[in-house]
Amino acid sequence: MSITTDYTVPPDAPRHDCERCEGTFATERHLALHRGLAHGDAELSESERAAFAKARASEEDELGRYRILALGALVVLYFAFLFAYAMVT
Repeated sequence: MSITTDYTVPPDAPRHDCERCEGTFATERHLALHRGLAHGDAELSESERAAFAKARASEEDELGRYRILALGALVVLYFAFLFAYAMVT
């Protein structure tokens, strides 16, 4: 199974292009993450490194929130099944 990274930005949406590899991104944050992950520290300027650090911190915060919500949903689902089982038996 191969993972593809090819996608297009809608024509009426703002575009953020990577000048190193011609990649196109929908947001500046996605472009900053791409630069840091795909091109590494050696190729980045100081402002690009700072943008990558900020974007990565934001991404980690969002992932942390998602994990907490997913765990909460699993706990609620577990207790719903537990109560349903208790009512049936």
